[in-house]
Amino acid sequence: MKNIYKTLSAILLAVTLFSCNDGSPFSGTDNRLLSLNLTVGGQEYPGVMVSGNTINITVPLELDLNNAKVDYSISEQARVVPDPAKITEWNNEQVFNVIAYNGEKRTYIVRIIRQKEETGNTVLLATDDDVKAFAEKGISRVGGNLVIGRETGTDSVSNIDALTYLTKVDYKIIVNPTYKGKDLSGLRNLAEVGGIHVKNNKFLKTITLKSLRTVYEDFVTNTDTLREIHLPELVKVIGNMDIQANDITGLDFPSLQQAGGFFVKGNKLSMLKVNNLKEVFGNFSLTHLPVLQRADFSKLQHVSGAFVATNLNTLGTFTLPLLEKVEGDFTMENSKGLAEFYLPMLEQTKSVRIYNNVKLARIMAPKLKLVDGDFMFYGCPVRNIDQVTVEAVNGTLTLSQLTSLQNVNPFFKSLKKVSNIELNFILVDGTLDLSHIDFSNNLMVQNCSNLEYLKLPEELNEIVVQGARNFRQKTVVQLSGLKKAKKIHYHTLTLDTPQDFTIKDLKEVTGELWISIGNITGISIPDMETVADLQFNDQGDKSLKTITMDNLLTISYKAILFSTTLQTFNAPKLKEITVLLAISSGSNEENLAMQNLNGLPSLEHITEFSFRNLKAFSDYSFLKKSIEKGIMTEALWQKNVDLFNVGYKPDFQDLKEGRYVKP
Repeated sequence: MKNIYKTLSAILLAVTLFSCNDGSPFSGTDNRLLSLNLTVGGQEYPGVMVSGNTINITVPLELDLNNAKVDYSISEQARVVPDPAKITEWNNEQVFNVIAYNGEKRTYIVRIIRQKEETGNTVLLATDDDVKAFAEKGISRVGGNLVIGRETGTDSVSNIDALTYLTKVDYKIIVNPTYKGKDLSGLRNLAEVGGIHVKNNKFLKTITLKSLRTVYEDFVTNTDTLREIHLPELVKVIGNMDIQANDITGLDFPSLQQAGGFFVKGNKLSMLKVNNLKEVFGNFSLTHLPVLQRADFSKLQHVSGAFVATNLNTLGTFTLPLLEKVEGDFTMENSKGLAEFYLPMLEQTKSVRIYNNVKLARIMAPKLKLVDGDFMFYGCPVRNIDQVTVEAVNGTLTLSQLTSLQNVNPFFKSLKKVSNIELNFILVDGTLDLSHIDFSNNLMVQNCSNLEYLKLPEELNEIVVQGARNFRQKTVVQLSGLKKAKKIHYHTLTLDTPQDFTIKDLKEVTGELWISIGNITGISIPDMETVADLQFNDQGDKSLKTITMDNLLTISYKAILFSTTLQTFNAPKLKEITVLLAISSGSNEENLAMQNLNGLPSLEHITEFSFRNLKAFSDYSFLKKSIEKGIMTEALWQKNVDLFNVGYKPDFQDLKEGRYVKP
């Protein structure tokens, strides 16, 4: 028996020693007062922890708490001094020290909150006497609004320190402009309120509500003289948290987790720390914070409305490390000091507008896959956007005036779907490949002087390629892959040296094909089969010599050619120009180069044309098939043919009799 006892003792000792080693969950440092309740006459009054070391116990105003029964609990292996069970004077505030097993101490304050009655009506406190009379009632809850001061007039309240019984206001607390107090410290026991509106007050300096936990509607202040707001226990604002105060220097919301909307505006606020805010159910806005140097929203995950940050002129780095989704528009603009912007977890937003941040050199949003609206990135000296890997933009993608951007191709490599693309003053060295992107709407390329080749999908709606009016480009952007479009415009482009221009692969343009390029010598669109509205213009540079469209069959609307030097228009398969052919020098100068349109040997259908200032034009053989087939009639000739200052001006009878060439 003794051996068995010794064995059990040894096992018990081993277990005890093991439980005390470094792997034990008990560290001996816990020193918390977990609960404390008082009971009088069989009625229990529970303690409510309102801060890390303060417990409030709310009791009727007249209740005698002396010799109340106390029930409490503390951390394991800790002790409390004095022992609450030995306290008899509970009518007064008590202080306790909870001492952990290792000797570490934590101090707690137990406060007794007296309540006498409630009022269901709106309460107006217009004078200090009103405050005194209201305080004497010991009212803890106002069922309507609590109005402090009148909106106008001479009546005023200078002090509300007597309102300490008040713990809840069902509707709004309205602080009107006539309130002359410098703070709201009398509301220190207020725990719940419908809303708080501080209206353009000129005297209030601080708002400290150390027990406030919940605001059911809006917390709004537009008081410029306000310097500080401290809400240490505030967890939730169901309405908007809207703070507009030019002189505000300190905001303290360490416990705030949720807000219906969040708005801050102030010219003197240098630090904004709301590091427990997780969700905003409406809009989030930081505006006109010119001296803000630090913004801590390290736990913000979700914004149900729009995200707006503007005029953050001294904030160098802005990081939103946990933000995953913004359901409204995302805007960061006109922030002169912003150099780095990090959104490492953002996956989705409605639209993106990053605009005119003149120092923004780095942006990171590696998980952003969907932009449900437009994406605009404009006027920022960002060096690369490799860490912005958007896959789908359901609206228009605009990249503009990113003059320090070294290579835009990595951004487009990840993009799979977009509605429209606009590029302006973007450096693209050589080739930009958009052929893998699902977009059938519009492409605009402006002032991208070193872009040489654009690889495109087979079908698009509109394409506009535009240059600067006072800048000569090295080359014209060459298109490849595109087979069908509604509209293609090349305009306001002037080349540095004379050269030819070719568009390959293009077969059909259902609307306008307009090419206006200075210093162009020849235009070739070898695969084109049909076009509606064709216009070529050399911008008066006296350079264009030839236009060649080897496979063109029809011009379903009109063809207009402006040049003083154009010599030949070669479209050997062209059978029909449905409405109009117009050829002109485009100015008061004369075209002395074009003598005929023998490059249109297959033309059968033409009923209207205009030749102006073609001084050397003397051969109308291109009309022979149309006249012989009866398509061009004498009536149409009289009505639809305009010949002005041409080398040969026949009448219809001349052509009927075979005099197509000037005798």
